[in-house]
Amino acid sequence: MIILKVKEKGTLIDIPGTKKVRAPADIDITKVDINFVTMYLRKQGIQNYQIVSDEDERRDVLPSGKNIKSKKKEKDDGKWKDSIESRFN
Repeated sequence: MIILKVKEKGTLIDIPGTKKVRAPADIDITKVDINFVTMYLRKQGIQNYQIVSDEDERRDVLPSGKNIKSKKKEKDDGKWKDSIESRFN
């Protein structure tokens, strides 16, 4: 999800494909072209904004350098079979 965070107060934002909103606001712009959004903001004279990707926030939450997937089970080479058979002989 891509979110546009506008911090200027009192401006009316009417980007086609989104709702009309009065700033300051957070607007979901995942379905709108980012170049179109930046062009609209420049045209309206809005300079105090930030475009944030939800994926960036997820990367910060996940521990870096650690494997999140479950660990692979070690192969059994049949070592346990020898110990069990020795008990019955």
